[in-house]
Amino acid sequence: MWSISGFGNLPALPILVPVFLLVFIFGWALAVCMGLANVLFQDSQHLIEIAMQIAFYATPIIYTPEMMLEKDASACGLSVRIPWQRFWN
Repeated sequence: MWSISGFGNLPALPILVPVFLLVFIFGWALAVCMGLANVLFQDSQHLIEIAMQIAFYATPIIYTPEMMLEKDASACGLSVRIPWQRFWN
């Protein structure tokens, strides 16, 4: 674990500051756009709530690898997430 043994890739540390700044700016711009959409279209808040709930249940955290290997799962695109499943279990 890097928090105990230290960060092995020291040359990569300076690039983290601009990357975090870009992520912050992107998040801020997205929040401003969603706020503007909520002012112009009052029902957009409810649509975003529904979309976020669908995105929550679509995450591979609640699926077992056996469920994802079924034939029906490949039709939904769940079988694509199998290589990354081990990071969440």
